[in-house]
Amino acid sequence: MNLDREIQIVNTFIVAAKRERYLEFLNSMKGRSKFLQKLYHFPDFDPGCVVELTRATNFADGLIAELRRRGATDQCYVISVLKELDGVIAPLEEIIREVFASAVHEGTIVCSAPGRLAYYEGEPPHNARSQSEVLRRKKSESESRVCPEHFRLGGL
Repeated sequence: MNLDREIQIVNTFIVAAKRERYLEFLNSMKGRSKFLQKLYHFPDFDPGCVVELTRATNFADGLIAELRRRGATDQCYVISVLKELDGVIAPLEEIIREVFASAVHEGTIVCSAPGRLAYYEGEPPHNARSQSEVLRRKKSESESRVCPEHFRLGGL
């Protein structure tokens, strides 16, 4: 695990009221386990950082293109309920294709541009289709308290 990267993800994409609690979770194995279990249905992303996904992003190639368009780097950092992915630094395309290839990757955050851009794959409510979101922060909080657009994937 890369605690510095994970702290950055929490500070960038999670609502301010929950950050301290999640940062405490990440500092111990028991707490980390609690945090990872929340990733299946994660309710605490900053709504101002959730970006609408189009139909084109319903496929790995489309999502990769969208992440690249928004500034994704070649390498990404993964936080996941899956032990084989959790804490991994790997090529973005490889991870996105793996997440899309199997439904068992629900509960995964792929950070593709530290402090600016991530992708979240979660379990849907009521067994509907997967909850997928791109998380994007245009400016650091010190530059602006206003977050970018807020949209969700749904019914596309």
